[in-house]
Amino acid sequence: MKGAWLKTGGIVAGIIGIVVVLALLSNDKQSAGPSDHSSTTFSVVGACDVLTSGRASAAIGNVEAAQTNGDQPFTASGIQITNCGYAHGTENVNDIISVNLQVRSAVNHAGAATNQREFSLLKTSGAQPVSGYGDAAYWVQGEGLHIRSGDNWYMISNNKGQQQGNGTLAISKSVADQIKSKL
Repeated sequence: MKGAWLKTGGIVAGIIGIVVVLALLSNDKQSAGPSDHSSTTFSVVGACDVLTSGRASAAIGNVEAAQTNGDQPFTASGIQITNCGYAHGTENVNDIISVNLQVRSAVNHAGAATNQREFSLLKTSGAQPVSGYGDAAYWVQGEGLHIRSGDNWYMISNNKGQQQGNGTLAISKSVADQIKSKL
């Protein structure tokens, strides 16, 4: 079980790394000039403050402690990125269900503009629109459920077993239903 937990944590860490690199590359290509966004206060959200163990358990069953936590946020170019993940363990590694929430919180106008732009730009042609969550939401198989709410972007991914990219919309929506009031 520990080996499976470490492999799942490694997969989540890899996804986190890719998103962080994309954020940095995108922000290097843009100017930090003013946007047409009128908000003057920004809601900086910690992923583990939103996806608590109780909410994760309600979505996927009893979970182990968070595999990542929001104590070490990464901030770059107006966006603070936090992650939180849990796993519902069994003796069979192929039955372990893991969920991860990544929150990209805008800390200033440039971050808010980046979240809005990238949310739309990174939406692939195979994205499935999902209603009922935040200001806009879509599902991409192999990535997860993307939700934009205000200036922030929430990404809910899940996985069953060791094969990366086999998450389901149903599990991501179950997690989204648990955190909906926190978006």
